Amino acid sequence: MRRKRKVAEIDYESAIAKSKDIIKRHEALIESTKEKLKAETSNLKKLEKNFAIYKEQKEEEIRIEKAKKLAQSILESGKSFEEIEAFLKSQEDK
Repeated sequence: MRRKRKVAEIDYESAIAKSKDIIKRHEALIESTKEKLKAETSNLKKLEKNFAIYKEQKEEEIRIEKAKKLAQSILESGKSFEEIEAFLKSQEDK
C-alpha cells in the first residue's frame, strides 16, 4: 500500500503568490531582453551597412589621392602630354 506523503505546514497562499510574482518578473525580464535584442540587431545591421559604405568611400579616396599624385608627378616631369602618352603606349606593348 502507498503511504500518504506528508506535506509541510506552510503558508501556501503566500508561497503561491510569491512564486507567481517571480514568474511575472521573469516574463517581464524576457520581454525586456527581447526588445533589447531586437534593437541591437537593428543597430548591428545599420553598422554593417554603414561599414560597407565607409569602405567604398575610403577606396574612392585612395584612388583620388593616387590620381592626384600621378597628375602632380606628370606636371613635375616637364614632359608633354604626347610624350607621356607615347611612353605609356610603349609600356603596354612590353
